[in-house]
Amino acid sequence: VGDSIAQKSSDASKEYDPTRGMSFALFAVMYTGAFQHYWFGWENTKLAFTAAELSPTLALLFASAAVLPIAKLVLNQFVVVPFLYMPLFFAFTGHMAGLSAEESLDRAKQMYGPIILRNYSYWLPAQFIQFALIAPEWQIPYVCFASLIWTIILSSVSSATATPAEAAAAAAVNISPSSVEAIDIPAMGVLDGDVVTLDDIGDSLAEATVEV
Repeated sequence: VGDSIAQKSSDASKEYDPTRGMSFALFAVMYTGAFQHYWFGWENTKLAFTAAELSPTLALLFASAAVLPIAKLVLNQFVVVPFLYMPLFFAFTGHMAGLSAEESLDRAKQMYGPIILRNYSYWLPAQFIQFALIAPEWQIPYVCFASLIWTIILSSVSSATATPAEAAAAAAVNISPSSVEAIDIPAMGVLDGDVVTLDDIGDSLAEATVEV
């Protein structure tokens, strides 16, 4: 749903991309619906006990109603998100988009910074509210609603950045009409009885693309 809204709002003239929509939907099901269900359950029931077993000092700290939500927030946003969520997102959506491993890595290099910054600006306050104010049994519905808005943001950022392969493909097809008119195809030599080869046409198209 979030990706559909993002696609329509970014360019209403373009047709809906079902593959892209499916990749976001499947990723949300696996990460939010499956992983976070068990992860939040562990944080809400086991985190404080685990900390207490590690250190008496941590036991005292995590007994505080103010410290425990912050600890959950830090664990999610500065451990799980950068080292699990982000790599999985780029690997899965890249695979669904038909990108090679190298292209997915290049896409991640370009988009990691912008996405992680948007993630922190959105999810730090959103998850603080989750851990500090939302009852455990309502946290997954709350996250699902918040994730709808996040998917719109994420999808918009993802579609705004192209890999070099995607940029090259776009450059190959987006030749302006003026450039086409300016192509000096050796076909003009046909009037003199010359033969135009495919190599001649390919060289002329390549020169026009570079000039664009």
